[in-house]
Amino acid sequence: MTVDVEMSDASAFEDGPGEQSVSEGGHAGEHSRDTAAATTSPSTLLRTLAKNQWFAVGGIGLIVVVAALVIWGVVTGGEAGAGIDRSFDTVEVRRTTLVESEDFNGTLGYRDSVSVGSPTSGTVRGLAEEGSVVGGGTVLATVDTDAVILLDGAEPAWRTLDTSTEGSDVAQLESNLVALGYVSADDLAVDDDFTWATANAVEAMQAALGLEQSGILELGSYVFEAGPQRVSGRLATIGARVNAGAPLISLSSVDREVTVGVPPEDVGLFPVGGQVDVELPDSTVTTGHVTEISQTLSGGDSSTGQGATQTVRVALDDPAAAGDLVSASVTVSGKRTVAGDVVVVPVQALVALAEGGYALEVVDGESTRLVAVDPGTYADGLVAVTGDIEVGAEVLVPA
Repeated sequence: MTVDVEMSDASAFEDGPGEQSVSEGGHAGEHSRDTAAATTSPSTLLRTLAKNQWFAVGGIGLIVVVAALVIWGVVTGGEAGAGIDRSFDTVEVRRTTLVESEDFNGTLGYRDSVSVGSPTSGTVRGLAEEGSVVGGGTVLATVDTDAVILLDGAEPAWRTLDTSTEGSDVAQLESNLVALGYVSADDLAVDDDFTWATANAVEAMQAALGLEQSGILELGSYVFEAGPQRVSGRLATIGARVNAGAPLISLSSVDREVTVGVPPEDVGLFPVGGQVDVELPDSTVTTGHVTEISQTLSGGDSSTGQGATQTVRVALDDPAAAGDLVSASVTVSGKRTVAGDVVVVPVQALVALAEGGYALEVVDGESTRLVAVDPGTYADGLVAVTGDIEVGAEVLVPA
């Protein structure tokens, strides 16, 4: 259905509301260029409202705009179909999925930082270089004549490994010894048993690293971490005296991630696997996907829980987009689908009619006409509409 609304000039706004008429049959009337020149289009009057800051559009849904649009509808009088106000913009009516988004502050950095302790009390003689990437078989630190060796594996080191032990951590060690070339797969079966063949391979590794060849890995002399690691920091200085277990260096994954503290009520914006936008410090925007959501709350009031958040972890889809950044503050936009396959226009395109309801001011050749619509779901400045409106039609919005 289309509605003709006759518009008065700006004095109608100042002197009081005019009368609004609906053309018979609900269609816009024909108007000459002279008529258009002598009347004020709905878009022109909306501009008057905009300049007086009597309307605003919220991030989700209508806020003050409804009241302002009602005023617009009430004060209109005169002819519909006045010439197009060229100071207005036009947007195309489109069909899309309506998505709600919200921005949160996040931190870009390397994930899963862990500290490596001293294997014994003594003097620190060597530390891996900060910022370097290290793999299995690397000496991370040396204290007196003892060292800490990095080995590849997801199961953490928790005991001394020798010929009296068996278990999955033994298999993890043997896998390293074969992969690093200290023994062949023909000479050592990778299983849960620490055999003499395992001990001989450990001695070969110790010899290659310049360490005492005991064939035993004491707890504290080795660490298991999955995959290559980045030395994120030195926690001691070479030449310093330290006690057994004192932190020497910190390790982190070579992969950077973004962590975001999100209130529980907004976690739905970050489904695991869902895509998010990440704005970097230089204002460039890249994408990422949610990898994990913590199930525990952190921060906030300890007694009421108010202000507490859940940690959302995001992996960058293109890690190179972050350049050489080690740590930085970023903005993360979470998204949630609120309506699928709907016809949408900007909220500012809605015109409130004096007799009730809403319309869109549709460009029709060299003039415009009002087409009645029913607004539905709002999100991110857009509104879903239904009515006699075609996808692809152009409607007026404030510039």
